[in-house]
Amino acid sequence: MKRLIPCTIVIALVFCLCQVATAQIKNSGPYLGGGIGYAWETMNTDELDKVADRVTVNDAWGFNLFAGYRFYEYLAVETNFNWYDSFEIDTNLGSGDLDIITLMLDAKVMYPLFDKRIVPYARIGLGWMFASLDAGDEDNLAWNFGGGIDYFITPNISIGLDAKYVIGTADLDDIEYLVGSINAAYHF
Repeated sequence: MKRLIPCTIVIALVFCLCQVATAQIKNSGPYLGGGIGYAWETMNTDELDKVADRVTVNDAWGFNLFAGYRFYEYLAVETNFNWYDSFEIDTNLGSGDLDIITLMLDAKVMYPLFDKRIVPYARIGLGWMFASLDAGDEDNLAWNFGGGIDYFITPNISIGLDAKYVIGTADLDDIEYLVGSINAAYHF
């Protein structure tokens, strides 16, 4: 009986994957999605080090929402909203929380594989970053670059892994971080 359940699950997965393999994956059209992410900080703390000792910045969890349009199987444009909660900044003088929101417009270059079910991609984009620290708020341009891979579990639904490096500019040029995300999307 203990082997019957895993065998049943494997048979069901093989059946589902065979069904996906025969379905037609879309080459173009709009899509919507979201996911959760973890941001590893790589921030420049040199200015803060001049006035405080033992500066540490902790990583942060966040989420993202995105909408895009795939022009054909190799190119898409995507707008994405990202929110990261509380990069904790600790010093000998005290601590504070840095909350970050970005709104980006990315170009994605894709190369579909295995009957278009697996889609690796590279991305680059520009947008706006809002940073809120206990001492005040700042906003300015930011840009990002990265890549990922999507897997179509049905012709309309994909799941994926995404990684991107985000870099602030001007007053926010000390803010940099790497984000890893797990996403799901619906393709119309």
